[in-house]
Amino acid sequence: MGSRYLLASVVGLLVIVNCATALSQWDFHFGTKENYVIKLFEKQGKIGPFSYRQSFPIEVPVLSEITFVQVSVWSLSPPKVDYDEASQTVSINFSSIQITNSSYKIEAYGIRYIASEEKKG
Repeated sequence: MGSRYLLASVVGLLVIVNCATALSQWDFHFGTKENYVIKLFEKQGKIGPFSYRQSFPIEVPVLSEITFVQVSVWSLSPPKVDYDEASQTVSINFSSIQITNSSYKIEAYGIRYIASEEKKG
């Protein structure tokens, strides 16, 4: 009978913690967003349990240059987010003691160049 009260107390506590704990939005910016840039890439998704390290390559059209990357993560605690400019990859990392269930959105902005035609002659 005592174990029933203990179980009810634990379940009640978990419900209270679950209701009281809301996901926070964590924003990370890399580069400078100028007025003349356009959105070149957008990706959003979910990160499941025990997924401590995630990498997302940013694929942009040919003759494009990324100048600004914005990453938003909705999670219980802030992850470590990095952008590797050389490989154009965003990494989202959680420590081994963090809860990893989260959502993310990655946006890349930049410049598209226009290919010029060579003169024939």
